[in-house]
Amino acid sequence: MSASLFLQEFDRVLAGAAGEAATGTLAAMGFLDLCVAEEAGGGGLAPAELFPFALSLGASLGARPWLAGVLDTIIARSVDPKAGDVDDLERFLRAAGREDAGAVAAVATAGLMAGAMRAMLAMTAEYALVRKQFGRPVAQFQAVQQQMAVMAEETVAARMAAEWAFLALGTPAIGGRAAVAKFRANRAASVATAVAHAVHGAIGVSAEHSLSGFVHALRSWRLSHGGDRRWAGALGKALLGGDIRAVDFVRSL
Repeated sequence: MSASLFLQEFDRVLAGAAGEAATGTLAAMGFLDLCVAEEAGGGGLAPAELFPFALSLGASLGARPWLAGVLDTIIARSVDPKAGDVDDLERFLRAAGREDAGAVAAVATAGLMAGAMRAMLAMTAEYALVRKQFGRPVAQFQAVQQQMAVMAEETVAARMAAEWAFLALGTPAIGGRAAVAKFRANRAASVATAVAHAVHGAIGVSAEHSLSGFVHALRSWRLSHGGDRRWAGALGKALLGGDIRAVDFVRSL
């Protein structure tokens, strides 16, 4: 079965399963084995094909944080098909002797962040049409439109960087691309959450509102598997450690 057909069913389960039942349903239907070889009963996908699944999971986590370990488990089972539920992919991969453990975990997190920001952008754009000030939807104010445009730019940039990094999973390019993806997602999350709160106003601060779930998840992910300093430092060391022009360094990633 192709990745696109798997994704259609995956999204259907995420949309239809209520509460924590979603995790059990995904497991029962074999989605945790997406990257296990077909001859072993899995889906036979390569980890590089998981980016759309990361987006879907990230978009669902605002209301269902218990889905956070699903992507980690899928990737872990590409290494060890017998792996149980994994809640820390980097630690699991290091124990398995993988030198790229930190980079792989960072890429997975960047994908989840991109999905969460995509959902948060849609939520914020919709609310801007509902919330009114001075008798008009706030979406009609130029200042809000500018903020939304910046939020959209940051969201798309994070998505592009994450997708680019997913394509490098299992290749020597993973280190540099992971650094770019995680650093870019971290920076985008900071801007996106600020704009979302500004547009939602006081209602977005309440714990009952779904925005708080996305904001909490994004803040946690910004620190998971390396914050800005770790990945900006990695890029800086790689650039300064070689006799190469900056533009050529970027092209080499």
